[in-house]
Formats: sequence, C-alpha cells, structure tokens
Amino acid sequence: RREARRRLVGYVFQRPSDNLISYLSAWEHMNLAAKVRGSDAGEASRLLELLGIKDVAWCRPHQLSGGEQQRLAFAQAVVGAPALVIADEPTAQLDSASSQALLTAVWELAAAGTSFVLSTHDPGVVEAADRTYFLRHGALESETAERGALSVIDGAGRIQLPSTALELFPAGRAIVEVVDGAVTITPP
Repeated sequence: RREARRRLVGYVFQRPSDNLISYLSAWEHMNLAAKVRGSDAGEASRLLELLGIKDVAWCRPHQLSGGEQQRLAFAQAVVGAPALVIADEPTAQLDSASSQALLTAVWELAAAGTSFVLSTHDPGVVEAADRTYFLRHGALESETAERGALSVIDGAGRIQLPSTALELFPAGRAIVEVVDGAVTITPP
C-alpha cells in the first residue's frame, strides 16, 4: 500500500513549510519526488519553470518566500503525474499571477488524466473546478456541477439549504408541501 500511495497520490499540506525538508534545495526536492514516482529530471525542470520557481532551484526552503514554498510543494506533489493529487489551500500563499500558473498546471495535468481534490476559499479555484462541493459546519451543504447547484439530502431526508435561504426561516421551521411531484419549502 505504501508503494501504491507513493506512486499514485500526491498531497500538498496547507502550510507550505510542512511539505518541505529543511536541508534539501528546491531541485533536490523535485529530484527526490521524481525518483519516487519513476519520473525524470526533465519533467521536474519543466514544472519548476511552469510554476515560476526555476530561478530559485538551488535555494533551501528557508530561503524561499511562502509563495515559492507553496509552488515547490505543489510541483513535487504533481511530478510523475500521480493518479490523484489532494491539495489543501494550494493558492493561499500565492499572488494572482502565481495562482493562475498553478491552475494552468492543474488543467494540463487533469487533461492528461490526473484527478484533483482541492480544498479552497479562493473563488478563482472554485470557478475553475468541474465540480464543487460546499461544506458548512463540517457537513456537505451543496454540490455544483455542469447541471448547476444541487442541495444535498442525507439518508434521513434532511436537506442543507444555502445560508442565504436560511435567513427566510429565523424560527427554524418551514412548511413543506408536495404537489404534483414538486416540493415547495416556505416560511410559516
């Protein structure tokens, strides 16, 4: 299982420094990740250039800005094109140009078959996603896909209303009617 995880799953922690080893340079991080995934130095170099950090390839993490650390962490997670990349707030430390470069890399890799699960508060990332799941208080609130926004109904029949709709129900009660196969929910 460890071997499969190493080759098939890339992960980016929210704090950039948690992804990096203090005594390795950016280039050494990339070479190590490429070796683990059976990739080559050419791909590592291409990713460093794509993400705008090739000029700092021989720097250690403490010599990099937070944004450079974040881009390095992302680059090492995607080198070797793992089947799945999970990234927690991958654009949090980035300016808009760097965020766009990272999203370009995501699209290129997704087109080549890598799946991504990104947790984010960044509207640009949400907009770029094919499918979005919104959480509220740790529970799935809604899903947005090609067909539009969908509210989630759990196994007990509970539905998560969007927070804007909750304002219509200050007492926490609603009238629910089923008429001709349609459900309406209105304030009492």
